[in-house]
Amino acid sequence: MDSTDPEAVVWRNRALMLFDRVSVPVAVCDVYGAVLLANPAMATECGTTPGRLRGREVLELFRPREAGQVERIAQALRLRHRSRYQVSVTWEGLGGARRYGELTADPVSDTSRRRPRCW
Repeated sequence: MDSTDPEAVVWRNRALMLFDRVSVPVAVCDVYGAVLLANPAMATECGTTPGRLRGREVLELFRPREAGQVERIAQALRLRHRSRYQVSVTWEGLGGARRYGELTADPVSDTSRRRPRCW
């Protein structure tokens, strides 16, 4: 199915509705770490709205607690490994409180010939 197929449009809309209702903070990033799409839970965690997260660098929002973690993940991705990666991070929560947690990076590929667009 391509993006002009009416059935593909219906499924894209369903996926976006589900994405917006997931209570876990989720963001879709490009391969360079720029946020393409964020759900309301992620935006709340960052003290903003989903649209204001678009284009932000994920490493500006969440700082790895161990410097080498990001480089190891980048190297694995260059080798085309597709595992799920956990990164211990800190971030500034609402009211300026320092927060600690785990960020999961889960690489996915788009099989379409077109570059995906985010609305």
